[in-house]
This record gives sequence, C-alpha cells and structure tokens, in this order.
Amino acid sequence: KSFRIALGALIIKEKLGTIGQLSNSGVQRLAFSPADVKARDLVQQWMGEVGMQVRVDAGGNIIGRYSSKNPDDKNSDLPAIATGSHIDTVPNGGLYDGAYGVLAAIEVVRSLQENSVQLNHPLEVIQSAIAETYEDLGLTYLHLPSRAGHDAQEMAKLTAMGMIFVPSQNGIA
Repeated sequence: KSFRIALGALIIKEKLGTIGQLSNSGVQRLAFSPADVKARDLVQQWMGEVGMQVRVDAGGNIIGRYSSKNPDDKNSDLPAIATGSHIDTVPNGGLYDGAYGVLAAIEVVRSLQENSVQLNHPLEVIQSAIAETYEDLGLTYLHLPSRAGHDAQEMAKLTAMGMIFVPSQNGIA
C-alpha cells in the first residue's frame, strides 16, 4: 500500500500543488480565493470519481460520504467515521500541509471501493473550508501542542471526531 501513499503525494505535487503555486515552491490558497475555489472543485471531482456522495455544508466544508453496509444509509443511526483536513493555506504555505490529509482520505475510499469493501458505518471525508484562515477572520480555533491549528472542535459538534497527526520536519509539512 506504500505505492498508494506515494501516488497520493504525486497527485498533490502534480495537480493540487500547481493550484496557487508560488515561484519559491510555496503554495498560496487562501480560503475562497480563486485558487482555493479551483482546488475545491478538483477535490469534489475526485470524491465523485470514487463513488462518494458529495455535499457542501453551510460553512463551505466539502463532505464526501462513502455509504455503509446499511441499505438505508441516509436514515442510519450509526454515526459516520470522519477524516480529512484542509486544502487552504497560509500565505506561502507548504505543499503537503492539510492537502495530504484530504488526498490520503480519498485514497482510502478509492481502495475500499476498488476492493468492494463497505464498512458498518458510513465514512465521511471532510475538507475543512477555512482551517488556515480562521485567524485572519478573527475566529478562534484549537491550538494543539504540535503548534498546528485545527477546527476539530467545530467538526466534533457535527459528528464523532478523531484526528491523526503526521509530524513535520523542522515545521515543514
């Protein structure tokens, strides 16, 4: 499965990483900027290609849902398993910061679909709309000991929440 992970990194670098790319190899996709909107469209396309039902909530978060074994998934009382991250960036942000979490989650769904695997719970991939621009808008978010800022507290109000952290090297994701 390391091939799948390498493929996800290649997709980020060659497709998503070119949207908002700066001359110094950084990326800039401020929330809802033209570059961010273009990247969001691409993420929605990828979610649809792996068979997810895609919706955008009132906060602008993109949510792709991979159905569960339950034949009446829309009325299921089972909570969704949620994963994902963000694709917006701080000015001159890193190529993989946030984007890798979204792409890795979509690749998990692709693998489940290709192997005809359905889980007992639905799986939702959430692309958070403004994870990196909260501060610019004067909103609060959780500062983690890793010095990463995430909006997990707000997402947890919607669904059961778990987070996986991939450490960076010297602050570069």
